[in-house]
Amino acid sequence: MLLPIGTGPSNSSQLRELFSEGPNEIEGQANKFVEDLKKMKTRKVGQLDWEDLQKEVKVTLDSVESIVRLHIGLAADKERAVQRGREMLALTRQLRWNFVTLQRSRLAAALRKVLEANFSPIFILLRQLQVSALADRWPDSQSTAKMLHTIYTEGNTPLLLRFLLESSAGDKLDVVTAYYDYAHVKLLEILAQTCSSMRVICNEAMSERFNRFPSLHKMTRVRYNLHSRVIAGTDLALVSSADLRGETYTSHLEAGMAVERTHLDANDFVERAWSGGIPVTNFGVGLCQSPYQTSHILIGLRSLKRSGSPASEIYRDLFDASYGALSLNALAGYVDLDRRRSVVYVNGMAVNEDIRTELTNLYASNYNQYFSILPLQEVVLASERDGRAGELVHNGGDITLLYFSTGVEADIKEKGKKIQYLAKLQNNSVRCVAISLESGKSVFGEKFTPKRRGERYLCLVHPRELVAVSPFMDTNELRRLSIWRYVRESMN
Repeated sequence: MLLPIGTGPSNSSQLRELFSEGPNEIEGQANKFVEDLKKMKTRKVGQLDWEDLQKEVKVTLDSVESIVRLHIGLAADKERAVQRGREMLALTRQLRWNFVTLQRSRLAAALRKVLEANFSPIFILLRQLQVSALADRWPDSQSTAKMLHTIYTEGNTPLLLRFLLESSAGDKLDVVTAYYDYAHVKLLEILAQTCSSMRVICNEAMSERFNRFPSLHKMTRVRYNLHSRVIAGTDLALVSSADLRGETYTSHLEAGMAVERTHLDANDFVERAWSGGIPVTNFGVGLCQSPYQTSHILIGLRSLKRSGSPASEIYRDLFDASYGALSLNALAGYVDLDRRRSVVYVNGMAVNEDIRTELTNLYASNYNQYFSILPLQEVVLASERDGRAGELVHNGGDITLLYFSTGVEADIKEKGKKIQYLAKLQNNSVRCVAISLESGKSVFGEKFTPKRRGERYLCLVHPRELVAVSPFMDTNELRRLSIWRYVRESMN
């Protein structure tokens, strides 16, 4: 029996739309941050603005390169497509290098000049990648459960892309694949306009990429450590080694099987992957209140950067342990990372006190050499911060508020003063230390020494519009959780 896959590029309209809309969208994003440079009032780009700009340039160039690689894989004239692709990739690599050379000076005018000069030829060439240059013939239909393979030296057109396009014309399409590049996420956005029902599940490393496509938010979930490659349509399922990335068609030897759903029951796997996934919009938010409330915040110590192991390996080990504990307790939850500030948020649904204690002990036993560990008892709105702090210190006694915040240091200092002033109205023995999560420096408060007998400590973490509140802790607990160490480091 032959699989009911057509013999011609019947869905070329979607590809035409991709090669038309994609360059327009990428160029629009590039023009936006070039315009932001023009509006910059300072001569030199600040460190945080530089990091944001660096990230946007990388996203733009990755997007350009994904479209180039996809075009190479689809082109009828492979030799010409490869040559043009080399020209494009040479331009993007040169821009990456130019950007690195400006890292020390960070002069806004020089950055703008380099970006404008390099982006212009890149987008001219990108617009020349016409869908009319694509191969006009798809592979012949394959027998049920027959092994499929593509390798670029054989000049085969991509069976994976063909399957994706033609399956999207059915009643439903489920894509459970670990990794995607810009071109394929853009293609999914186009296919979703006509597909009756689409669900996409990706690896956590792809959450930021999908978050840039609002129309896909409701149909995309993230599954930690997802490593499968499954595309399931109404009648057929394709299980293969291929990611939805351009390299699949240009340089990888991929293998897989396309089978009728009667021979492969993908429903159970897809449903379990989907039900255990986290909505993609939760990632990148950090501190959460509902439905996944943050139970712990871990703030990187200086030793995290100075350790013998790369920070990424330490994060991975921490994430594995966190997801393992959540899974063992049958809890829905996830870990979110603010890499720029070295802050980790552990978010879970219905985390009770026993599980909170279990997680605290896990982190204190294994990660307190790299992180300051803050267990939380509640998350409140920023507008409720001062009132809630006042209520908590009202019972009296010597109390120190440890206030951790993002933002400009001068603003953090003023917030620290305000918190201390209002708290003192309820308890005159309150003092406050304010610390910037951006720099790790203390910007307000007395020299931090345990001068007062029986002192208790309350941590407030204020990354954005929400504020996390810890339980009261004594000096011994602060030492065990390396909070004391972080505060000490902030004052040196």
